[in-house]
Amino acid sequence: MNKKITLLLLALLVSVLPTSANDSNKKYFFKTTVTASGAGKVYASTSKDSTPEYQENIVVEPESQEATSAPTVDIYLWAAPETGKEVRWTTEDSNITITVDSLEQNRAIASVTGLTESADNHITANFVNQQVKAPLIEGADGKTIFWPSLQVTITAQEGATIYYTLDGSDPTTTSPVYTEPITLTDTTTVKAYATAEGWVDSEVSVDSFYLVKPEGFITLGATSASAFIGTEGTVPVIETSHPGLVWTSSDPEIVEVEAETGVYKALALGEATLTATLAEGTDFTAATATFRVRVITPKYQVENSDFEQWDDAGTANQEPAHWNSFQHASGKMADIVKAQQVVQSEDVRPGSEGTASVCIYARSVMGLATAQGNLTTGCINGGSMSASDGSGNYNYSNVDDPDFHQVFNGLPDSLRVWVKYQPGDASTKGKVSAKLHTYGYYQDPYANLDKIGQTQNVARVEIAVDATGDEWVELTVPVEYDITDGTRPGVALISLATCNVPGGGSSSDKMFVDDLSFVYNSELTAVVVKGDTLSVAGNSLQVDAEYDAELVEFVTNARAASVESSYDEDTAVLTVTVKGDDISEETENQHVYTIQFSLSTGIAATSRPSTTTIYDLTGRKVQQMQRGGIYIIGGKKVIR
Repeated sequence: MNKKITLLLLALLVSVLPTSANDSNKKYFFKTTVTASGAGKVYASTSKDSTPEYQENIVVEPESQEATSAPTVDIYLWAAPETGKEVRWTTEDSNITITVDSLEQNRAIASVTGLTESADNHITANFVNQQVKAPLIEGADGKTIFWPSLQVTITAQEGATIYYTLDGSDPTTTSPVYTEPITLTDTTTVKAYATAEGWVDSEVSVDSFYLVKPEGFITLGATSASAFIGTEGTVPVIETSHPGLVWTSSDPEIVEVEAETGVYKALALGEATLTATLAEGTDFTAATATFRVRVITPKYQVENSDFEQWDDAGTANQEPAHWNSFQHASGKMADIVKAQQVVQSEDVRPGSEGTASVCIYARSVMGLATAQGNLTTGCINGGSMSASDGSGNYNYSNVDDPDFHQVFNGLPDSLRVWVKYQPGDASTKGKVSAKLHTYGYYQDPYANLDKIGQTQNVARVEIAVDATGDEWVELTVPVEYDITDGTRPGVALISLATCNVPGGGSSSDKMFVDDLSFVYNSELTAVVVKGDTLSVAGNSLQVDAEYDAELVEFVTNARAASVESSYDEDTAVLTVTVKGDDISEETENQHVYTIQFSLSTGIAATSRPSTTTIYDLTGRKVQQMQRGGIYIIGGKKVIR
């Protein structure tokens, strides 16, 4: 190659090669003087772990560096203020950034950006008086809302003087000096600051306290009740904020109420709202509460409990009248769960006078899950894909719709039902459940229910039904009472299911149900005479004592039977009639007993005599008085 051309190529190659880094480096300097201003000393170092030697002025000069752009080095700063002082780090050099230690103000880091000239940077540690901490303003027990008065305390560091105001203005040294707790009787904004010799005055603390009269309240044990014409009741008041409760009725012709006591009496069929009012008092605002009373004709059994009446009989939509299955389900899964799982059956229990029973059966859902059979006097809610989710899947009483609740007012002693249960798995059990609750919304089960408290469960029955094969079995189970003060239910929520475990069972489970009824006992089991309990066997009883109405008590086997008695003085026989709670519907549900007491003898027996019965002085009863005789009539001596 031509030598001249070669030299030209070499020159060109050199011209495109990168320039050496050293060719563009500059030299940077970091010299920094740290000065103490005030009562204290400082120390500075490029080493974080060095041991400070405090001086008035420190010069730190890290080694200069060569770089293409300005580098940064950290200088570690310490300060040693005298007692009562604190340090405030400052600099006027824009190429210095100071970061103060958040936990220890005496420490800081200065990030110094290098300069191209050997100039002197400056950092100053200004030692100033420490600031008094802002006072703490506190209401008694931490209250900021109070009635009718509140003591407020203000505290600051030991030795400080506290100045405060109560009118919203900022305090000064001419403001009142805090010496003892302040009593507030009105809404007030308290401001305070503290001073101490040799210290910087504190910031102003502010807190507001509000005078608010508490809201009055009336707490009732229930919000509604059912009553029968002629019966009385008392609104269950648990607690009131202050005295002075006054009751009124929205319709006194249906329900009248005593203004001061809340005792009400049902006068006619219908509904009335009783309103309790508390006028505003010294310590509470006014308050009201309402209690709804429904006056009804009592019902002691649920409708169509023998399953003889059917809606849409013979169709794919058939259901027992007054009962509901999945055909009328509600909830977001209603369209999915709506399927026929109940059918009218001619297979009736032994001795039945009817021609029909109900057959409830389970089914398979796409071969993935089992939908157990379910029939209720309320409504089925399908709200969850998980069958065991009680917050979405439940039966409920909807009192706003007569088709989805059954009125019920009795206080039964047991539930009787005939069942024939044929589960696909021998370990599966069916279910018969009754929840007798006060009038209002209720669901079973009631997991996650925000309406709990609006109604109360008065009584319940839970029956786990074992397999019976092809045989009908009669089951009678006692009713358990959750409320024992005589409160009557307003609705019966009865549920029949092919499995007693939500989501359990198999798709071949089947249960027949017939003649479901509540039983009301009406038998006398014992008589208590002068504290002695005498058992009753049969319909008569002999008592070796004279009759005293105040010392005789009756014991029955019923939750709510009525007992009537009449005494014949001539024979000393007490006739006792026990009537079942459902006597108005079942007039034959009563038992009559006779109790023979000892006949009265002697004048002493006339201490509580009849005003017409005549006794001679020997205590014998006579038909008429003879002239010249002395007799006892009505406990008084009479001379003929």
